[in-house]
Amino acid sequence: MTVAFANPFWSADHGIATWFHERLTPAFVTILHAFTEFGSGEWIGIVLCALVLFFVWKRWWPSLVTLIVAVPGGMLLNEWLKLAVHRQRPFVEGPFVDWSGYSFASGHTIAATLLYGQLLLFVLPALKTRHWRLLCIVSAMSLVALVGFSRIALGAHWLIRRRSAQICPSVGFSS
Repeated sequence: MTVAFANPFWSADHGIATWFHERLTPAFVTILHAFTEFGSGEWIGIVLCALVLFFVWKRWWPSLVTLIVAVPGGMLLNEWLKLAVHRQRPFVEGPFVDWSGYSFASGHTIAATLLYGQLLLFVLPALKTRHWRLLCIVSAMSLVALVGFSRIALGAHWLIRRRSAQICPSVGFSS
């Protein structure tokens, strides 16, 4: 069963993706890759392992369980969502394009949101002054936003939902 949904932003979405794609230079790509690394599986894995070891050493079992459920669990749910939605990437060819898999939802952005959001939840209660709390909140939000921006600018993801959708009868999700 196919159901089409009109997206009034399709033209703008395609225009944004094309604009970035046409302006990718080796220097710009290097900067974007630096930002995108903060949401990469390797980086998330390193930070997660360090936090797990720290929580085990401190015997902070509730924090350990929360971290393990939130970050890897959320990343697993994201992979299932990608399989259910089957959203193609904006660009699959080009000198700076080297991805596989589906576009929605951004694994890098989800991983960054889960990890840095969880870290923020662990740190905020220990911060006494409003200044430090605000700085940590703005830093975490900025880091996640930079990861998301880098993924869009590199052509791995669309900014807005695509023009049409199909209902996947086997799972019942829109794609």
